[in-house]
Amino acid sequence: MKQATIKNRMIGFGTLILAMSIIMSGMMFSPNNASAFWWPWGEHHAHAQGNNDDDDDESTVTVTIQKYIDGELATSESADGNAFPMTASWDDPDGIGEGSGAYSLSTATTPDYQAVTSEMEVGADYSTSEVLDGDIVAAICDDDTPYVLVGYSVGTTSAAAAAATVSTTTPSFTNLTSDQYVIVWNETCDDDDTDTATTSGSISGQVTGGASDEDPGELEVTSIEALKTTAVANGQFADGWRYLFNITVPTDETDLAMKFADWTQSGNDHILPVAGNMRISSDQASDSNLVVTLSAADTYSTPELTMTGDLNEDEEGLQVQVLVEVAVPSGTYNGTYSTNYGVRTLP
Repeated sequence: MKQATIKNRMIGFGTLILAMSIIMSGMMFSPNNASAFWWPWGEHHAHAQGNNDDDDDESTVTVTIQKYIDGELATSESADGNAFPMTASWDDPDGIGEGSGAYSLSTATTPDYQAVTSEMEVGADYSTSEVLDGDIVAAICDDDTPYVLVGYSVGTTSAAAAAATVSTTTPSFTNLTSDQYVIVWNETCDDDDTDTATTSGSISGQVTGGASDEDPGELEVTSIEALKTTAVANGQFADGWRYLFNITVPTDETDLAMKFADWTQSGNDHILPVAGNMRISSDQASDSNLVVTLSAADTYSTPELTMTGDLNEDEEGLQVQVLVEVAVPSGTYNGTYSTNYGVRTLP
């Protein structure tokens, strides 16, 4: 079943939901509507603290670095007790400041071969990479190097990083908003005097049209412009009321529909029916020429308007405008009328 986002508002006098009115005299209105591990670097760093999955401080972030050898999390045995030199740089203007330095992944940390940065403020930049000096690790295996760097993988959890694509690109985070994990992948160099040859590398690919970590935005009627609020009772849309709804549409729910109650005259029971007298359209819809006439009161319009345009790409969601037109039937009593509306979006 599709999930819908629905926002209901009241238009008219005498309502507490929304303080605004649509009247025949006309007016404008808006609805209410890296724990760090390197003491030599200075006072902002300390030894590794291990897994920080339970840290729920949303104002700070950390980066955890883990060593894998031959496809497994390194141990003192698999690493032969070696310390693997690393280097890092960071820019945290609202926290620990800017700097760079060296550290090692070794048995001196707890757990072994893991390290965690100092807490940095959200928005900080951080990068780290393995030192390929040939003494412990090199870019390719040779006679004297025990390990070779295969690459790095990153993720928001240790498991996600372990499952991510391995790349030789140095991990570099800009404007950190959540905790991150970096896995440094090494392989043991074959020191047997044989003719066996091996090689390794990485491949990558890009996915489009799928899920996104970006905020899709929240459905909201941000304002309503009363374009024409004096009508002639002749049943013609050209001589009726016109309103322009400014709406934020979530990027993952772009099919939009609207509903309205029958219009009622203030102070008596005179009715202006919705059916056949109201229609909606939008220049931001995939079919900008589509005009949808409402067939009944309190019933969402069909077909939906599929929103593809965006009037302000700097704002979350799609910023669209929906034109609402009302034809006033012949014989309608003079006076002030009001209604309520609902807006719904579907994936």
